[in-house]
Amino acid sequence: VNCIVIDIETTVGKIQLVTCYSPPGESLPLDLFDRILQRNPATIVAGDFNAKHPSWSLSSTNHKGRCLHEW
Repeated sequence: VNCIVIDIETTVGKIQLVTCYSPPGESLPLDLFDRILQRNPATIVAGDFNAKHPSWSLSSTNHKGRCLHEW
């Protein structure tokens, strides 16, 4: 999986920063995202998911976009 998780310790607690690349022909690693969020709910997930959906894109919805939006 093309993901990097960084733990950031602050004076008010710990957060995680996740960046991920999901190639067009592969499924989104939503099970991995779930496990990461279980580890620390204070998490920011960003990346290139190749997921298109009207909530964040002007282009047509694709399968990955529907999956990510439902997740």
